Amino acid sequence: MKKNKLLLTGALLIGGISAATAGFNGFYVGGHLGLGLLQGTHTYTNGGSTAGTQKVKAIGYLAGINAGYLKLMSGSNMVVGGEVYYTLAGPKSSQNLQIPGGLVEGKANISHKSAMGGALIAGALLNPKVLMYAKLGYELDKFNLKYTGLTFQAQTTESYTKSTRAFVPGAGALYKISESLLVGGEYGYAKMGKLKPRSDQVAINGAQRGYTFTPTEHRLTAKVVYVF
Repeated sequence: MKKNKLLLTGALLIGGISAATAGFNGFYVGGHLGLGLLQGTHTYTNGGSTAGTQKVKAIGYLAGINAGYLKLMSGSNMVVGGEVYYTLAGPKSSQNLQIPGGLVEGKANISHKSAMGGALIAGALLNPKVLMYAKLGYELDKFNLKYTGLTFQAQTTESYTKSTRAFVPGAGALYKISESLLVGGEYGYAKMGKLKPRSDQVAINGAQRGYTFTPTEHRLTAKVVYVF
């Protein structure tokens, strides 16, 4: 009789643990919505000895979808997994093209358009309803760089669509509302590669001109996740 009671108690405990952590184990799909703070330095060269630098700072929306898999490690509170995601981005900035002491020679209009990539996830359950995790992503970011009001050539407008790659470390938390529905928040920092939309190899109208932009982005998003 005692042996049967112990077996029953053990089964109930195992069942309770499995039910309590079910939301953090399995395939999932979801969405995210938040804000991005785009920062960076845009450099303009016009053949002179000193480049003009423009400090970029812009806040815009972030909205996207994500899908992945979470695995609760047997006999522990550790959770590992991975996800893929796609994000539409809204940060935009407009800066004057100018070298130190020179005249304004146009405007650089910079827009972050999208990001897509994948990430690894590792975390721990603080309790049956709360998961804290760290994340490391690698992604492709798309930018539009439009130059207007250019005074140094007959064509006063230039437009470029350029892509760059970024490592994105971050951290977040998920809270289990039900066995399948999770909500939470996440912070990420995207350190992106350099964009060079123009780099003249020969003099045009007496000068070799170039544009360079090196961006980074702080991101704060809310997430909703459905686990199958």
